[in-house]
Amino acid sequence: MQKGKLMVLGGANCGPTLSGACYLVEISGFRILLDCGGTKDYHIPPDIPNPETIDLIYISHAHVDHIGALGYIASICPNARIYMTNLTRMLTQYQLDAIISDKIGANTPALRFNNEILVRMIMNRVYTVEENTEGIAVGKDGAYVRHTFFKAGHTPGASMILLEIADADIRKGSRKLLYTGDFADFSTQLTYPYELPKDIRPDTLILCATHADQQRKEKDISYTNATDAAKQAILSEMKPHPKLSMKISSPLKSLELVGLLYQMEQEKKIPRLPIFMDSALYTLVTDFVRISPSIDVSNVRNIRDFDPRKEKRAFLITSFKNGQYYGTRFDFSIHASYQGLVELIKNTNAKNVFVVHTPNVPDEEKALAGECVKSMITYTENGASYIF
Repeated sequence: MQKGKLMVLGGANCGPTLSGACYLVEISGFRILLDCGGTKDYHIPPDIPNPETIDLIYISHAHVDHIGALGYIASICPNARIYMTNLTRMLTQYQLDAIISDKIGANTPALRFNNEILVRMIMNRVYTVEENTEGIAVGKDGAYVRHTFFKAGHTPGASMILLEIADADIRKGSRKLLYTGDFADFSTQLTYPYELPKDIRPDTLILCATHADQQRKEKDISYTNATDAAKQAILSEMKPHPKLSMKISSPLKSLELVGLLYQMEQEKKIPRLPIFMDSALYTLVTDFVRISPSIDVSNVRNIRDFDPRKEKRAFLITSFKNGQYYGTRFDFSIHASYQGLVELIKNTNAKNVFVVHTPNVPDEEKALAGECVKSMITYTENGASYIF
């Protein structure tokens, strides 16, 4: 069986705030990047050795810590084919537009036009993938990579990515690698729990595991905790601020926030109020609903139509760059519970499990190895390499 190497370029053992996820897999002559997140300040990309030789880039979902450096990485990896789902492609386009505008500026028509051209050039490199559809990505010197994307939950368009890599020397056989990206074992107003066929048997699992520590095992910090805290924060802020303004860090967060507000309406926690959003955020939400009509956004408006004299109560959702309105920072994200991580490992029965995209987990808190004894569990470190 051919040997592979995993290099963790970002997103592992990274303190209380997760840095950008980016992992390099080298096997059977292929060099494959899994996600393209930058650092917390997403303007600083990961350091990729010999980027011109990267063959494939796979994007799991459109959160900034997974695609924030995609523009830069695409430019230094000119020979790489980029794959993601159609929905992730649409959301990534909005995210990259915001990132480039933030970095370069967008305060003149010329800048806005040039930014649009830059984003379009990047997105023209993308090949879209249908979920649950097997396909051969690329062959190279007699070897090939076959990929299949599965629903991951977490956020719209998010996918787990199964790679089957066949060596040119048939005596070495093939390897199966599953990269989870961020995933969730709970449904939201916008997503379902992850969906993985029961017969998936990867020999290697690269596990994005935000809750892979003893504290999460004991408290089972999960979706319910995250959404309950977000809902409570919204309710608390509504009392002193009938026109509640919430600032979000990236366009996709605005969609997740609208989904949460819709859920609160359905639960009768809040009345149905008008929601006013920055123009770019408004366009993203309305475009998303045309593709995936999972929520009712008939109460969503462009913020340029907001008249504080007429609107007694309303929600205002703006980006951090919009300094016109007072705003409470809003950011929440759901990940698989600790038990969800254990079940995924046991169900796939992977021989090698590399735990990535985690906070700093001390040795005594690394709980997964004690429960998943049939797998070799490795909590990875940024900058380190591992053979599998």
